[in-house]
Amino acid sequence: MDRDTLDSLDKETLIRLILSQAEAIERLTREIEALRADNAALRAKLDQPPKTPENSNTPPSQGHKASGEESNYWLRVLRIFWEARTACGAGLRRKSMLIM
Repeated sequence: MDRDTLDSLDKETLIRLILSQAEAIERLTREIEALRADNAALRAKLDQPPKTPENSNTPPSQGHKASGEESNYWLRVLRIFWEARTACGAGLRRKSMLIM
């Protein structure tokens, strides 16, 4: 709203406008306070240690793998294939070796 529009309004309309703006300010202030509380709770959650099978109800299958343990499915498949091929004596040519 510009100044000319406000100048053209009567006293009662200006009062209603001011009261509606005051209500909007109060509502938005409450909303900001709620959002700040939510933000603080989320920030506190970020500071907590990650959930592991040792400190929560997280299943062991979703925990971190021990060092050296293969967590990649396809690497395990290739290792099984390699071991099966070399165990039967077939072997693989040097160029086709994908692992080891």
